[in-house]
Amino acid sequence: DYTKEIEIYPTSFVAYGNRARARYIFGDLNGAVDDYTITIQINPICAQAYDGRGLAKAKLADVAGAIKDYTKAIELEPSSVAVYYRRAVSHGKVGNFSAAIDDYTKVIEFNPTHANAYCNRGWAKGKLNDFKGEIEDCTRAIQIHPMNALIYCNRAAALYNIGDFASAIEDCGKAIEINPQDANPYRTRGMAKRQVGDSDGTIQDYTKAIEINSNFFDAYCSRGVVKTDCGDVEGAV
Repeated sequence: DYTKEIEIYPTSFVAYGNRARARYIFGDLNGAVDDYTITIQINPICAQAYDGRGLAKAKLADVAGAIKDYTKAIELEPSSVAVYYRRAVSHGKVGNFSAAIDDYTKVIEFNPTHANAYCNRGWAKGKLNDFKGEIEDCTRAIQIHPMNALIYCNRAAALYNIGDFASAIEDCGKAIEINPQDANPYRTRGMAKRQVGDSDGTIQDYTKAIEINSNFFDAYCSRGVVKTDCGDVEGAV
């Protein structure tokens, strides 16, 4: 139907935009990029077209292109919270953590109850070794969304990095309680237990992580090290 509409109205940016969205939904990402590009050629101030093309480019792993499109969309609609969030995610993917923090901060200014923005900003802070900042953001995210296992897991890793192993163990336990099928909190808890001298608990947690994810390379390596330290060289091998 959209194609027929375009045949009748070949300069309708709305028709191209609608077909671009349909193509994106059905997985034709290159087709979506092409249609959004024509939409922009017809209407260069269509913020939604830049945003949509950015989404398609991000899925095509053209993160730099996505960031460029998101930036143009923001220039045209400076109050678009969703686009700031998407650009922040893209900045994080290419390792531009300072820019990601700035964009997540903007999202939070618009929406102070955006738990994912706090969580992701905390993650970006952690990448810059600001672990206390990460803990603060994760704590705020937990206050907003107390049943999100990922946030507890992220805060546990930050707590581990500042040497608060008891709190890290506690947060991992909460993450496991919420989502017992995620291997990551078992691995982090195993790391923390090792630091407090609980070798048996460490091995148990690494083993559980491996049961959940049989390809968890780090868990195999870490368990082998602990078994070796405990004198179980045969088990380590």
